[in-house]
Amino acid sequence: MYYRCVTRGCGFAGEADTMPGRCPACGGPLRACREEDLTGENWTNMGLRALNQDKDAEKAYRYLQRAAMQGDLRGINTLGWCLETGTGVAADPRQAIWLYNEAREQGYLPACTNFARCKQYGIGTRVDLKEAVQGYRYSAMAGFAHAQYLLGLCYLYGNGVAADQKRAAVWFRRAAEQGDVGAMARWAGCLEFGWGVAAAPEQAALWYERAAAKGNVFAQRCTGLNYRFGECGVKINAKEAASWFRLAADQGDLFAAYNLGMMYLQGEIPGGAAQAQPWLEYAAQRGLRHAMYRLHECLLQLGKVEEALKMLRTAAEAGHPAAQARLGYYYDVGWHMPANLEKMIYWYRRSAQGGGVLCLNNLGLCYQRGRGVEQDAHKAAELFSKAADAGDPHGMVNLGDCYLTGSGVGQDTARGVSLMAQAFEKGLVSAGDTLGKRYERGVGVSKDLEQAVVWYRRAAGKGNADAQYRLGRCYERGDGVPADAGQAVDWYRRAAEQDDAHGQYAYGRCLVHGIGCQTDPAAGQDMLSRAAAQGDSAAMCELGALVWTQDPARAVDWYRRAAAQDDCPAACRVLGDLYRKGELVTRNLRKAAEYYQKAARGGSIDAMYQLGALYEKGHGVPANTQKAYRCYLDAYQAGSSAACWALGRCAQEGRGTRRNGRQALAYYREGAGRGDGMCMYALAQCYFTGRLVPQSLRQARLWCSRAQAAPLEIGQQRAVTHLQHLLDDAAMQK
Repeated sequence: MYYRCVTRGCGFAGEADTMPGRCPACGGPLRACREEDLTGENWTNMGLRALNQDKDAEKAYRYLQRAAMQGDLRGINTLGWCLETGTGVAADPRQAIWLYNEAREQGYLPACTNFARCKQYGIGTRVDLKEAVQGYRYSAMAGFAHAQYLLGLCYLYGNGVAADQKRAAVWFRRAAEQGDVGAMARWAGCLEFGWGVAAAPEQAALWYERAAAKGNVFAQRCTGLNYRFGECGVKINAKEAASWFRLAADQGDLFAAYNLGMMYLQGEIPGGAAQAQPWLEYAAQRGLRHAMYRLHECLLQLGKVEEALKMLRTAAEAGHPAAQARLGYYYDVGWHMPANLEKMIYWYRRSAQGGGVLCLNNLGLCYQRGRGVEQDAHKAAELFSKAADAGDPHGMVNLGDCYLTGSGVGQDTARGVSLMAQAFEKGLVSAGDTLGKRYERGVGVSKDLEQAVVWYRRAAGKGNADAQYRLGRCYERGDGVPADAGQAVDWYRRAAEQDDAHGQYAYGRCLVHGIGCQTDPAAGQDMLSRAAAQGDSAAMCELGALVWTQDPARAVDWYRRAAAQDDCPAACRVLGDLYRKGELVTRNLRKAAEYYQKAARGGSIDAMYQLGALYEKGHGVPANTQKAYRCYLDAYQAGSSAACWALGRCAQEGRGTRRNGRQALAYYREGAGRGDGMCMYALAQCYFTGRLVPQSLRQARLWCSRAQAAPLEIGQQRAVTHLQHLLDDAAMQK
C-alpha cells in the first residue's frame, strides 16, 4: 500500500504492507493514498530513501522514473545520476546527460552542474571544457556550492580556463563557507601552500579538521599527517594522528592505513610490528607499493625471517618463462652469480655440436657479437663464408649482412643483396624478411620503405610469419603503402595463426583496442597471453598495463617476464622504478641499477636519468660522479628536461665535470623553459641567494611560484614550499 504525510511541506511518502503510526520524517499523521495520487516530490523522496536508507538501488530507480515522469527536477537529476553510474540499472551515460539537460533547461542548478561535469570528462558526450566551465560558472554565480568547488578546480588546474590560483581560491572559499566538504579540503590546501592567497598554515589546519569532522577522507588523512609530523602549526600528537588515520583507513584510504601501520612499526604509538602488520597488509594487498616494502620490514621485525626471505627470493626469481635465456643473461651480466661468459658459450656450443654447417653459422654469430669469445668480425665473416660455401642459406644471409654493413669484409651492397636473394631462392623464406628489414631500416642499403614492402610481401606470401607481421605493421603505419588498418589486422591475424609471438601481440593489441576490427578485449587478452607465453616482451608489457589497476602484483610479474627477454627497455625501466622505490617489491637498489642499465642500453631516457642519480648517490652502484654526469648527459641529449636540472647542479658544484656557473645557469634556464619544476626551483634559489645571477627577490618569487605550479614529487614540493616560506620572510623583513 502507498501512504503519505498530510503535514503541509513534509513531502514524506512510502510503500509498505502496513502503514506506520506516525510520519518518520516529521511525526505528523499519515494517510493511505492511491499510487496515482503521489506527486513527483513524493516519488523522489521515496527514491532517495530507497537509495540511502534501504540500499535498494533497483527500487530507487523505479521510484525515480515515476518522479521524472511527473517532471520533478530533483527526481530527473537523480535519475540521471543512476544512469550515469549504473545504480539500479545498466549504465547509460548518453541517457544520463539527456536527463541532466532536461533539468538544466529548467534552471535546476545541481543538474546544470552535472551536465557541465559530463562535458568536462566526456561522459555521454564529447569533451568540451569551455562549455563545462560556462556551466559551472552559471551555477556558481547562482550560489550552488558544489559548482563553486568544481569551478575552483578548473581554475586551479587550467581546465577550460587559464590557470589562476587566486580565482581558484576565491571559489574554494565560497564553497567551503557553504559547507562543501571537498571545497573545505581544497581551501585548506590553498591556505597551507599559499595557492592564490597568503599562506596561513594554522588556518589550513582548522579547515582540514572541519572537513575531516564531516567525513572527508582526504582531510582526515591530512589532519592525521599534521598531528603526526607537526605540520601547519599543529603540535605533534601521536594519539590524535592515529585516531584520524584510523577513521580514514576504515573508509578505505590506503595512505592512512599505511601511516597508521608505520606509526605502530616505528614505535610512535604502542603496539609495535604486531599491530602494524594488519594495517600494512591491508594497504599492500590493495596495491600500495610502499606498504608492500614496509610489510617486508615488518615481517623481519616479527622474526618471520624465512617468510620474509622467501618473499624476497620469490620476487627475484618468479615469473621468468625462458629459463635458458635467463640463465644466459645471468652468465652474461653476472646477475646473482659471477659473470662467466665461457659457460654462456659452452651452452651455445652444445646446441651447435650436432648441427655441422649450422654450427659454423652459430659460432660465427658468437664471434660477431663477442659473446663468450673475443669479438672478431673477420673470424665471424670467415665462418659465415664457410657455411655459405657449404650451401647453408643461413650462412648466406649472415655473410650477405656482413657485406651490407662492411663487417669483417669490404662493404659491397650488391653482393650482400645478391647473397640474401640467393638464400631466399634456396628456400630460406626468412631471407626475404631479413632483406625487407634492411630496406626498412636503411642498414647497408638506402632506406626504401617501398622496397621493404616488396620483400615483406614476397616472404609473407610464402608463409613467413615474421614478414606477415611486419607487412601488417607497414599497413598500420602507412610505411611504403597507404595506411590500411583492415589489411594490417589481416596480416597480423595470419602471423598469429602460425603462433608467431609478434603477430599474436599485434593482433591481440588490435582486438583489445579495436584497431581495424571489432573490439574484443577477452579475445585480445587471450592472444596477448599466447604471445607472452612465447616470450614476447611487448605482449608482456601490454598485459602488465592491462592488469595494473586490478592486480598490481600480477602486472609486476608480467613486467619481470618482459625484462627477462633483454629486448624491453620499458619493462626494465618500470622494474627499476619499483625496486628503487620499494613499491610492490622489496627495495633493492642494486637490482634497480641493473634494470636501469638494461633499460638505458635499450634507449630509455628516464632510465638514463635515474641511473645517473644512483651513480651520484652511490645507491646500488659505487658512487661515481663522472658516470652520473655521463648518464645525465645521455638523458639530456635524448630529450630529458629533468636532466637539465641534474646537469645544472653538476656544472654548478663541479660534480663529475668542471665547475661552470654559466653552463649551469644555461641548463637551468633551458629546463625551466621546457617546464621542469626543479629547474624553476634552482633559478629561484639562484635569484634568492645571488649565486650565478644578481640577487633579485622579485625574480626568485616569480620562479618559485612557477615551480609550485609544476608537477613535482612530494619531497621536491616540500623543498619548494620551504623556499617560498623563506621568500615570504624576506619580503616581510624588507
